[in-house]
Amino acid sequence: MKLASALFLCLLLAGCANKTPGNASKPSHSKPVSEANYATNTVTFPSLGSVKKLQAGVLFYEVILPRKQPTKLWVYLPEHPTRKKLPCVMIAPAGSRLIDGMNLAASDQAEHLPYVRAGFAVVAYEIDGALSNNASDQETIEAIKAYQAAEAGLVNARLAIDYVFAKIPQIDTKQLYTAGHSSAATLSLLVAEHEPRVRASIAYAPATNVVDRLGEPFITSMSKLIPDFREFITRSSPHTELQKLTHPLFIFQAEDDSVIPISKNLDFIERVKKVNSSVTFVHVKKGDHYDAMIQKGIPQAIQWLKNLK
Repeated sequence: MKLASALFLCLLLAGCANKTPGNASKPSHSKPVSEANYATNTVTFPSLGSVKKLQAGVLFYEVILPRKQPTKLWVYLPEHPTRKKLPCVMIAPAGSRLIDGMNLAASDQAEHLPYVRAGFAVVAYEIDGALSNNASDQETIEAIKAYQAAEAGLVNARLAIDYVFAKIPQIDTKQLYTAGHSSAATLSLLVAEHEPRVRASIAYAPATNVVDRLGEPFITSMSKLIPDFREFITRSSPHTELQKLTHPLFIFQAEDDSVIPISKNLDFIERVKKVNSSVTFVHVKKGDHYDAMIQKGIPQAIQWLKNLK
């Protein structure tokens, strides 16, 4: 079996994701998230370019950041803004296995458009290290390394924020919010921990403990192939430095979530509440992993954003 297929099978099996020794879920000592990779990714930003009217009331731009690994941004602006400067939601694509990146896809727009209709700008960004199901073993290793070099997407988030500051004057840079679903919710929390330009964070059904999510057998195996893999997974997990989650935080999940059990996040939420008095945790009984977010989570998060002081 190819390495890529073995990785995917391992991560899909509940046993692989959850067979972690009792002490493995506790944060281990880890160096801070590195600034080096971010610094070496400085680019000359292109303009927004030509606009497309995506649908009634929604203006859309596609931007390619000219890096060694070109990165796509999708920028959405309300066609008829009600204010001179727009609050902005930054969103990465969901679906990563927390070891590889993700490209933007048309299906992601179901998460983007509700914010735009509510009067927000949206900047969606890709994560380095996207991997196809048909990847060779070498391509799989290279994708994981690219994701690791991007600090689990933190580098991509920072570049997207840089682009907002440099090229989108319509956006109020004092009202930048990060949001995401599932693996992108994990990144949303990580960005909130390490990016001071973000004012608040939204996480729909996140994996708050990546070490536990991947499992000790998997981490041990990958550590033999990729240097510093264990250290990287530890520092890219929101639970490791949750004390840095000091800005307003909205976490949403369905109780019947079949992908990330809500029980996996309850301890994290209680621990964050001890260091942050601005935590809102909303849970609903039904809706599973995705539909609950689309139908109930996003509308409630939008109202939460509008109520922020």
